[in-house]
Amino acid sequence: DGPQAELYTTGLTEELLTALPRFKEIKVFGRETSKSLPPEVETSRIRGELGARFLLAGGVRVSGSRVRVTARLLDTQTDEILWSQTYDDDIGVRDLFTIQSDVANKVATAVAQPYGIMAQADVSNPPPDDLGSYGCTLSFYAYRAELSIERHGEVRNCLESAVARYPSFATAWAMLSILYLDEDRFRFNRKPISSEPIDRSFQAARRAVQLDPGNTRALQALMTVLFFSQRVSEALQVGERALATN
Repeated sequence: DGPQAELYTTGLTEELLTALPRFKEIKVFGRETSKSLPPEVETSRIRGELGARFLLAGGVRVSGSRVRVTARLLDTQTDEILWSQTYDDDIGVRDLFTIQSDVANKVATAVAQPYGIMAQADVSNPPPDDLGSYGCTLSFYAYRAELSIERHGEVRNCLESAVARYPSFATAWAMLSILYLDEDRFRFNRKPISSEPIDRSFQAARRAVQLDPGNTRALQALMTVLFFSQRVSEALQVGERALATN
């Protein structure tokens, strides 16, 4: 409340706008877009004008050295609150910049990571027009959660079609790398072709990293296939790059 809280809110917003875009599967509207909307804007207006599926909202309250940050994620399709959290801290114990960075990273991870709130909502209730490449990536996360041979074949076919249509879709190539690797380690839906699954996994992972060297999913895929190929030192190096990126 008041000018101090408003200042903290501005800083936290900037931290979130840095943290959220690290997750390549989501599109984030920037500060100027949010500033153009009234504080109590209806979620239906956000969906209608911006086409945004989710709204991340919240506030900051200050009492002496105590700071309380509230955050909530709303589904603009249903007006449902999908997630909410409160973070309490003390600027007498930790500096403000550390608090802002810590809270922003916790919020971004909770809502935007591949198995986070947004992904869960999309898998359980996908938009009616979401039948293309983005839908394939959501199906991949569902497959990773259950690791079923049936889902594996469906998602692999979907992603192969996606990269055929969009050859520069780095995230899809990274996911394909994991699916090809699963042909080898789990014996899921092995293709009757001459090339080995592990070779196709390498090719897909390298293609993903080549297309987008900062894509965390691509680096994770390359790290994984290196590890399962007994190239542990190389895998650790790529893993360090992924951590530095995200």
